[in-house]
Amino acid sequence: MKNTMLNTRAAAMLAAIIGAGTIGSGCEQRAGEVPEHVVCYASSCGVVLADEQAWPGFIALDGANVYWLNASNGEVMKYPLDGGALTVLDEGDISWGLAVDATHVYWTSNVFVYISAEEERRRTRLMKAPIGGGAPVIIAELDEVSGDPLDIEVDARNIYWTDDETVMKIPIEGGTRVILADGQRYPEDLEVGADSVYWTNGVGDSVMKVPIEGGTPVVLAGEQPYARHIEVDATSVYWTTAQNQHEVTHSVMKMPIEGGTPVVLADKLAPIAGLAVDDASVYWTDLDGAVMKMPIEGGDPAVLALRQTDAGSIAVDATSVYWTNSYYGGAVMKMPK
Repeated sequence: MKNTMLNTRAAAMLAAIIGAGTIGSGCEQRAGEVPEHVVCYASSCGVVLADEQAWPGFIALDGANVYWLNASNGEVMKYPLDGGALTVLDEGDISWGLAVDATHVYWTSNVFVYISAEEERRRTRLMKAPIGGGAPVIIAELDEVSGDPLDIEVDARNIYWTDDETVMKIPIEGGTRVILADGQRYPEDLEVGADSVYWTNGVGDSVMKVPIEGGTPVVLAGEQPYARHIEVDATSVYWTTAQNQHEVTHSVMKMPIEGGTPVVLADKLAPIAGLAVDDASVYWTDLDGAVMKMPIEGGDPAVLALRQTDAGSIAVDATSVYWTNSYYGGAVMKMPK
């Protein structure tokens, strides 16, 4: 089974965490076991909201439901936070990126369009569907983008997305696309604040922002190796960096949204797969199968869950943390913060 043992570095960190008493209340250490063998099973560390999913990811919340994409079959999924029926909002196309507002779910899909007996052309579409159910709607065809969409976000007026080189927006109801920034270097992760759009250039090693209404992009932080997984709150921007291109160790970073000096919140971490923040803590999943959190003002990381099967996308609300496990059937998980 993948990720069944913690590596030496993670074990050492875990031993320190356990010694400080910061391991999550749902986790348990079996009598007589040394710290690197601490186990946190799904049954004791969280509730399985949905299992037998097809490589779930891109988790999102709207206060009443949790949404995700099943990458293997293109399904756009919805499940009530209080339990109920699992709903398929769309299926069949290769889907990527997910965002939700009060009325709709948004994503991108790749379809193959018949041109002739000798040719099919792939066409990328920006899609939406009502959260209450209904036929998906094509908002825009994205044929001319410079590569596949990498991330998607939404606010009250616009949908925002990135591709290999560009940050763009379009009105929610469709219309004219606006390029907010071009010439970027793999802006893989995107976030929208009150008045600006933020992204990481994963190849360009930078954290960027531009006004929502347009303007000159600003480098918030340079020399951030393999910057990814960006999040913002009212005052700060958060992201991750990697030690090298093989992503041996990661760090969680923070700085003011208006600019300043980046601060390392946590370093020497296992490769991070997903990042989320609330008003008190920053949360992440890693490729060692852990779900972690720490105070946004700094402090010791705490383990929420271990031995998860390829923990990936993560989101939080007022009471709980949610994440996806991709391997061995695939699951969407929930546990108290």
